[in-house]
Amino acid sequence: MKTILIAASLGLALPAMAGSIPSGKPAAFPNWWFVRDVIEQINSDPTPTYPTDYPAAQNYAPANLGQLKHFATKAFAQCQSQLPGSAWSTAEGIALTSAISGFTQDSNYAPLNLGQLKHIASLFYDLLNAQNVDVSAITGGSTYPWTATTADDSNYSPANLGQLKFVFSFTI
Repeated sequence: MKTILIAASLGLALPAMAGSIPSGKPAAFPNWWFVRDVIEQINSDPTPTYPTDYPAAQNYAPANLGQLKHFATKAFAQCQSQLPGSAWSTAEGIALTSAISGFTQDSNYAPLNLGQLKHIASLFYDLLNAQNVDVSAITGGSTYPWTATTADDSNYSPANLGQLKFVFSFTI
């Protein structure tokens, strides 16, 4: 993770990771999750199959800050590899880079709340929208994949793994 943070702080693009896209991958899971080992394979099978070679999905389990940092760091590396260099000198690119480079090992096991999840995810969506990346399949045509009017959308409510995975299910 230190390499990613150092590269991020210097504005360097990182090479793609060596993960394999498994057969049987759910359509809602972007390829980059497997290429960048966001969802790590539980064995060394060179031709993995989903779900056999991956941990069981626990979408309703509580998420923690470390899991958010893991997803965000991998998503950041994916964005760096796919977006033009000019994206990183925009206000949106600078804000995202600053947030990711500010990640520390502190509080990784602390519970994640929806406000924290939405804050970090909003930085990605701001950048993707500014770069005209079509994220409408996730956002339903809105800026973000959530609304302020949803009754259970309290920023202080605990976030679960399904919500974490959903906000980072964009494809660039």
